[in-house]
Amino acid sequence: MNEIGKITLLLCTLLALNASLADWYRETVMRNGISEKTTRQFEELPSDDRERIDTLILGDSHPKRGLYPSVLGDAFNVSIPGENYTETYYVLKSHILDESLDLRIAILPVDLHSLSSWNLDGFAHVHHYAPFVDYLEVGWHRSQLLTYAVRGLQGRYAPYLSGRRNILSYFDIGIPHDLHWLHGTPLVGGALIDERTLRKQSKSERIDQAFKRTWFHFSESDMMAPVSEMYFLRILELCAENQINVLLIQYPVTPEYLEAAAEYVDIEAFDQKIRALAQPYDNVRLVASRSLFGNRLDLFLDTDHLNKNGATRFSKMIKCRFLDPLRHPKRS
Repeated sequence: MNEIGKITLLLCTLLALNASLADWYRETVMRNGISEKTTRQFEELPSDDRERIDTLILGDSHPKRGLYPSVLGDAFNVSIPGENYTETYYVLKSHILDESLDLRIAILPVDLHSLSSWNLDGFAHVHHYAPFVDYLEVGWHRSQLLTYAVRGLQGRYAPYLSGRRNILSYFDIGIPHDLHWLHGTPLVGGALIDERTLRKQSKSERIDQAFKRTWFHFSESDMMAPVSEMYFLRILELCAENQINVLLIQYPVTPEYLEAAAEYVDIEAFDQKIRALAQPYDNVRLVASRSLFGNRLDLFLDTDHLNKNGATRFSKMIKCRFLDPLRHPKRS
């Protein structure tokens, strides 16, 4: 065998090994990951159920824990914890192009961190987003073309390269490092179901938790990141072009979280910004429900996420006040 043949054989062997490792990481190590389980539940829907879906719940952990398709009816929760508007845009676009869906309503979060830069460069679940997201385009807008190009290629073709902790944890205890928090939490219709509550936490414990959560979201972030605003507008434009109604939801949080967030965010200015961005679109409705449940500790999992009881009540409210009128408009 000549040198060219040897090099070709070596490259083919390496490519085959890489493909096997990539499949093993996705299908074995991360099989029960939040993005994998969500995708699997969606793809395994019976065709009749899938065809009836008219509503998609998109976004991050707030909608993931806060809205139940089982209550909303004809809906699915495709949100992923840590998701940002850049990722949401491409995910929504892919579902609009899915001819098996007749999408009529998109539900998006407009929480205090939604326009911030806090998770723009986190690349969480990059192997999940790589088939959807145009990382070259996002990298161009972020002035980080090479970084995003490399991450996109890695997510698509070699996700194990950034999964060392997950792989070691999988070999040690059978659970990837990134999935410890998810272990034992049911996923129904793409939504996380958690019955734990804040009722046993003291006021000081809730304040401390809220401080940590807001520090995580806001301490080193640009509250109005231009790229987040741009992709938010692209989402609204995409929905308008495709005759899709949009619900922009402020998910309920505790008073402790709001008080802690006010140290970093001008809440009224943020709300005005969202209203101004949404104002040109007749198909967009804002759901101002940030303070809806106040001190109802029995409805919260932590200071900024609803638990099973809270999400059930919130989902019923969203269905009755917003989804039902959109699905069954009264004739004038």
